[in-house]
Amino acid sequence: MAAGGWGFYASGVFSCGLNDTVNHAVLLVGYDADSWLIKNSWADTWGDSGYIRINRTNGVNCSIGIGVFRTF
Repeated sequence: MAAGGWGFYASGVFSCGLNDTVNHAVLLVGYDADSWLIKNSWADTWGDSGYIRINRTNGVNCSIGIGVFRTF
């Protein structure tokens, strides 16, 4: 994902920039009508207890789904 602007995230729904660079791997754990729920690896003290909500309604989603997926 593109996590360049996540440093100061604390709560709410985060919106990424249009041309953000993919630079981080995370775990998508859920979603609702407005956002993706992402578990981050930076520690439970970061973000909303280790999670971030990414806007999924504006067409800019931090490049969710761009990358290599492996099946085990």
